[in-house]
Amino acid sequence: MDSDRTSSPPARRSSTVWSLCAGGYAFGCAAALVSVLGTPVETVATVLTLPSDSAVLVAAPATPFGAVVWWALVERRRAHSYLAGGAAGLVTALLTVAFWSVWAAAVWGPRLVWVAGILVGAALAVSLPVGAAAGVPLMVVCRWVGSSVPTTTTDD
Repeated sequence: MDSDRTSSPPARRSSTVWSLCAGGYAFGCAAALVSVLGTPVETVATVLTLPSDSAVLVAAPATPFGAVVWWALVERRRAHSYLAGGAAGLVTALLTVAFWSVWAAAVWGPRLVWVAGILVGAALAVSLPVGAAAGVPLMVVCRWVGSSVPTTTTDD
């Protein structure tokens, strides 16, 4: 059984599982932020042509971005540090805001995004610190569970 844990396919599976969990966690964090911000996000959702009663859709892009970014910055590089976790959260938040900025430019024209740059700046000012802070607890769990972190201690 122990040989199964050290073979390559389960290690890849573990990496994939952690990446998918990171995507789900990123969505959960983004959805919590959306619910805390409330009315301003509902207004932004309306501007983005999303149903105003479904403002949580603003958090949806964080799911694939979170999974891919976690895989690229943490799992692929085997960088299981708190800094890498924070960086993954920060980049996920940045990509999510960038996605909605491009969406707004596609719907309303690039000029709106330029004129509404203060809104994009505000979105970045709120989401980047939250994203960076949110990535660290996931890394804590990842390291605590230890299924994707190679052990380097010899305390056995």
